[in-house]
Amino acid sequence: MSGSALTRDELISGLPVGTKITPGSVVDIRRLPDGRTVWLEKGTDAAGLQHIYKRHEADFVNKGISRDDIPNVVMSALERGKVVGTNGSANVYRITHNGVEQNTAVGVSSNGFVVRANPVSSWKPLP
Repeated sequence: MSGSALTRDELISGLPVGTKITPGSVVDIRRLPDGRTVWLEKGTDAAGLQHIYKRHEADFVNKGISRDDIPNVVMSALERGKVVGTNGSANVYRITHNGVEQNTAVGVSSNGFVVRANPVSSWKPLP
């Protein structure tokens, strides 16, 4: 968990009371430059890392991103990526990973939970 002087537990305990989070399932949590806290949980087939693996692991691998690197790529996109457009309701972030420019759509719920992520080759540009 980079980008924050706070520990994982401090970030979790700093979330608003009532925030739906499963601390034991948190894979990564970060404080973004804009002050928001976002986290990736192991999740289910419908949302979170399990959903990302089930639906898009092959897409990431085809872009040169290994299964083990997916969580860090997703969280790094949120933390330091440049928003270049949208893909559905998700922002598309541009980062460089292992020397290669990557464009990744990441959907985050209003409370900060990472719902979905996938590499994209096309998106709706920002207005």
